[in-house]
Amino acid sequence: MSTTSRRTVTVVIPVHNEREALEELHERLAEVLCHEGRPYEILFVDDGSTDGSTDVLRSLARSDPVVSVVILRRRFGQLAATLCGLARARGETVVTMDADLQHPPEAIPRLVAALAEGHDVVVAVRQGAGRPGVLSRTGRWLLRWVFGVRVPKDLSTFRAFRGEFVRRLAERGPQVVLLGAEVCRAGARLGYVPTQVGTRERGATKYASGRRLAIWLRAVAAYGWLPWRVLLLPLAWCCRRPLAGVYEVKETVMGNGEPRGG
Repeated sequence: MSTTSRRTVTVVIPVHNEREALEELHERLAEVLCHEGRPYEILFVDDGSTDGSTDVLRSLARSDPVVSVVILRRRFGQLAATLCGLARARGETVVTMDADLQHPPEAIPRLVAALAEGHDVVVAVRQGAGRPGVLSRTGRWLLRWVFGVRVPKDLSTFRAFRGEFVRRLAERGPQVVLLGAEVCRAGARLGYVPTQVGTRERGATKYASGRRLAIWLRAVAAYGWLPWRVLLLPLAWCCRRPLAGVYEVKETVMGNGEPRGG
């Protein structure tokens, strides 16, 4: 299939120092997506990895024509890497997931199938051992309270999107502060699928508590009710530069292993 052909499913995976998990993740993804019998592509976004992940991703792109890799110039953060992938996704359905094997590829068919029920975005709701920590749960509760939107607890970044909705998100680009909040702001019809999200099998968490708190602070200031935006905007502004949804591409490696400039 040519690089300009339409893929039915695009899987977008931000990567930062996940070398030990990548080959297993690719193998499981290929098995699941091939079984579905639909054209697909796997798009990895290397967010400034320093542990050899970049070399593994290049190798995967050389060996599998449906794998493409976008290499960022430095680490910009998970949000920026995800937005980079969404902006390049060609699928009629787009799935976002983490690279550390907490999000099981085997759950992708259920997320994709749920889109047919009339949803714009379907979110995996955590079950099992992969429950978030106290700070993460507190942040999600705060956002639910500030937004006034009742959503299930223990949401994850494992999501399926309609392609046309992804294109709308991509137009917002650097204005996006928190993807889940942006989805709510855009008026998405949301669906939820219980999913066994496991413990981290490789690597370590990439978010320090302070950084995660700053993300929630900016999100409330950007999307919350007016009184909260006024109160928190000065503090959020101090965190704006390192947390903005912007990125710079160093190189793109297409499915045939051919490197192309960013």
